[in-house]
Amino acid sequence: MTTVRPATRRLRTIPAGPAERQGPRGRRHSENLPGYVFLSPWLLGLFAITAIPMLLSLYLSFTDYDVLTPLSEANWVGWDNYQRMFTADPSYWHAVAVTCTFAFVLRSVSTSEGPASQMKSLWPVRNAAMRVAASGVERITYSSR
Repeated sequence: MTTVRPATRRLRTIPAGPAERQGPRGRRHSENLPGYVFLSPWLLGLFAITAIPMLLSLYLSFTDYDVLTPLSEANWVGWDNYQRMFTADPSYWHAVAVTCTFAFVLRSVSTSEGPASQMKSLWPVRNAAMRVAASGVERITYSSR
């Protein structure tokens, strides 16, 4: 009678190529490379168009800077620009009021745009005056875009 003995040693496999020799972390990075390549134009745009100008504007808001002088000659004034803007500049508060009014009116008109177009299609012909008013709201909102 033949007895089968259980194997006590595990067989070790030899890696076939360089990708398998890198281990799971190296393989994962090489699989993600096309994603990073496709993401790179967006990242370039993010930094070139958004992040760098925002940070530069923030820095310049704390300086006494003239556009005609080089950036290296900007004089640091700290919070003085903001203090002057909030306390001594009347055009700032006028700009805030105009911006808030514009945002309120635009939000009100764009909110009424959807219901007005739905009501226009649901109303019977006898409510012609209301249909004209609804189409007027649509005309105003679509012409402002």
